Amino acid sequence: MIPLDVSNSIDVQIGAQAMLRFINTKLRKWHQCAQLKIHEIVRAQMRVTEDQFVTKEEDSE
Repeated sequence: MIPLDVSNSIDVQIGAQAMLRFINTKLRKWHQCAQLKIHEIVRAQMRVTEDQFVTKEEDSE
């Protein structure tokens, strides 16, 4: 962590901006990971639904 001289408001602003950039970057990465997981789950659910549909069609024949 960067040591800040609190008596200098510019140092505080620069430090706060750096922290916000860091947090924003982390949130963006977590959001991307979450989106990938959601897409994986949706694809898996679609495959299960398709498999069930195919099985039901075969049973009805």
